[in-house]
Amino acid sequence: MRTIHHLCLSLMLVLTAATCGAQTMPDFPHISVTGEAKTDVAPDIVTLQFQISATEQKADSAVDTVTQRAANVVAIAKKNGMSHKDIESWAIDKQTRRERDPASGLLKITGYEVSQRFILHIKGMDTYENIVNELLRMPNTERLNAEFDVSERDKLTRELTAKAGKDARRRAEEMAHGLGVEISSVYAISQAGDFNQPMAKFAMSEAQYDRAGGGRFELFAPQSITLEKHINVIFQIDP
Repeated sequence: MRTIHHLCLSLMLVLTAATCGAQTMPDFPHISVTGEAKTDVAPDIVTLQFQISATEQKADSAVDTVTQRAANVVAIAKKNGMSHKDIESWAIDKQTRRERDPASGLLKITGYEVSQRFILHIKGMDTYENIVNELLRMPNTERLNAEFDVSERDKLTRELTAKAGKDARRRAEEMAHGLGVEISSVYAISQAGDFNQPMAKFAMSEAQYDRAGGGRFELFAPQSITLEKHINVIFQIDP
């Protein structure tokens, strides 16, 4: 008896889930399309992440090295017009290095690794190139990673959303025309994808090309980044 009760309950849950799933689409004639829009813009802000790391036999030596390098980072930021609000950092992390002694089989301390992570919020590509050139030459810096963006992202996103909406209507009208029907009203709109990290296109600038061959490291910063917007739209149609 209990088995039959559990079977009936399971069947009710399945039917309920199927009914809920069926209600996600309208029950009247409709067309579902995805509109898209993209644009290439020159980046003007950079989020630069990197790490300062030092490994020494003595812990205080490793800490002193990282402390000095951190001071150098702040000095570079100040020299390039950055404020304290543009600098993020984590507390210093310390790891003890050990290895097993082949004779005794015991672990012995061989040194200490001390590290500190930084994030710099940089405005302007020239400032970015200047800072990276100094960080690359500085000892104990590693894992440099840059993310490029535009300061007017919100405005550009709104413009792209409007263009994606027009593109969705165009696609729906073309489909409806091919089937001999007309679209009437918008039933639903949803976001098809959010591209938080824009695609960057790297190239050498004219100024870098003219300077090529000198002592300066020429950084290939992106000349443009691609912003995209995709939206799903359901249009009601009139037969």
